[in-house]
Parts: sequence; structure tokens; C-alpha cells
Amino acid sequence: MNRIVLVAGLSAITMFAPVAAALADGPAPGATMASPRTGAYVGARIGHGWLDATARSGSEEQDYEPAGGFAGILAGYDQPLQGPWVIGGSLDFMTGNERGSVSQSGPVIFKIDQQWEASLRGRVGYAVGGILPYATAGLSYGSFKTQYSQVSLPFLTRESQDFGWTLGAGIDVPVDDRLALVVEYRYTDYGNDIDASVADGPYEVRASKVYLGLNYSL
Repeated sequence: MNRIVLVAGLSAITMFAPVAAALADGPAPGATMASPRTGAYVGARIGHGWLDATARSGSEEQDYEPAGGFAGILAGYDQPLQGPWVIGGSLDFMTGNERGSVSQSGPVIFKIDQQWEASLRGRVGYAVGGILPYATAGLSYGSFKTQYSQVSLPFLTRESQDFGWTLGAGIDVPVDDRLALVVEYRYTDYGNDIDASVADGPYEVRASKVYLGLNYSL
């Protein structure tokens, strides 16, 4: 886990060092910083996420917090409205290593690993001097590997997918006429339909994730 966080941190430094330099130098010649870019864009994201999971064994429940890094890509489109308002939508795909385990009496051991997720979201923003704070909400679809073991028996493993709802907020900071730095937080609720294993369950899973990324206007 620490190695994943370190790699994500080093990747972030490599990814955003030229962006920070560009921001320090001001907008590139010909760049328009007075209004956000609109139209189609593609982007890349890295970040860190925390799962709020609940394991159940009979009448016993226990919460625990798996965590890990992730990375992904997205595509979106923004449309200007009246005045400074902007609306749009995006589709993204993230893969990572958010995992953790918990032990209960028995002994019973639960493990969960969120392998990937995709989301389809709308967003609405309000441009302030070229910077675009925004809110976003939509649907998320995640893949989970869950494992269950009791009294030192081999783990029973199940892979499942489930829909959830997601909402969050972020900010786009333009670097030049095509490139923007993005910081975003999102909360996702997958409910309690995720099976712990063929033997026991279900899990309740919610996720909090912080994203860093770049958007490139097409």
C-alpha cells in the first residue's frame, strides 16, 4: 500500500511539474484566460481512494476502511450557457488497488479489492476569471473482488459488479488555450448489494476519492 501511494505521489510530481511552471509563467501567447474552454476534451487522472466497507458474518457487523491508489482516463464535453455558467458531461474509466481486510471472531476474515470503476456524470460550473469551479453527479459502475475465510480454511472468492450513485466537486484551472489542471473530490455509494462471498455477506461499500488530472481540449 505504501509503495502504491509513493508511486502515485511521484507520478503526480512528474505529471504536474510542467503545469506548475506554466502557471508561474502565466498564460501562453494567444491563450484566452478570461473564459473557460468549452467543447470536447480528453483527460487523465491519478488519485487516492478510501472505501467505507461493512462486513457481515451472521449477526456480527464490522466496519473497515480499505484504501489505495488508482489511475484512469476520461472524455467529456462542455457547453457554455448564459453568462459564466457551463454545463457538460463526461465518461471515465479508472483502475487501481484499493483493498483491505478485517478479522472477526471465529476467526472469520473478510477481504475486498475494488479493481476498477467507470462513471457517467453531468457537471455544472461557474467560470471565475477563466477558472471553473464545478459540481458533478451521476452513475458509477464498479468491479469488486471479495474474499471470505473461516477457521483457517481456504479463501472463498467472488468477483462482482454493481451500480452506484456518485457526486462531488472540483475545479479546472487553465494552463493555456488547450490544457487545464483539474482537482476533484467524489463520493460514491454502491449500497449493500455487493456479495462478500458465496458463503456470507453482503458488503455495504461507499467510497471517497481525490483526483488530480489534466484535461486537453480537442
